[in-house]
Amino acid sequence: MIALLSEDVLDQLPRDGLDSRDERRASLQLALQATSRAHADPHTLVEGEPPWKGIRQDAYANAHRIKVEEDKPEPERGYYLHPELFNQPEELGVQWARHPELMRQIKETRLKKIEEMNERASNQ
Repeated sequence: MIALLSEDVLDQLPRDGLDSRDERRASLQLALQATSRAHADPHTLVEGEPPWKGIRQDAYANAHRIKVEEDKPEPERGYYLHPELFNQPEELGVQWARHPELMRQIKETRLKKIEEMNERASNQ
């Protein structure tokens, strides 16, 4: 693969502090080797990856296990942690299920502030 790289291609690569074509060729060759190793064996450590994969087994992690998934309590079902990520209105956020009156007050206060700002802007 490296043999296919012409001198023109090497000249177009970002220099990133590498002065000669040989340095850029060597850098690219190392990157390609690391990439091919990672594809051949996903458990091979590649620079920049975490040194461990899977479940931590240290004392703290063993004493404080976290469930990957938990069922929502019945009153929160049908509500989202982040409704905006699903193009849903903020009223479908789980905080609205937990504290509906407080969330209404917060929304009303926010809307009043926006109206006041718009009013001031139109008066100037």
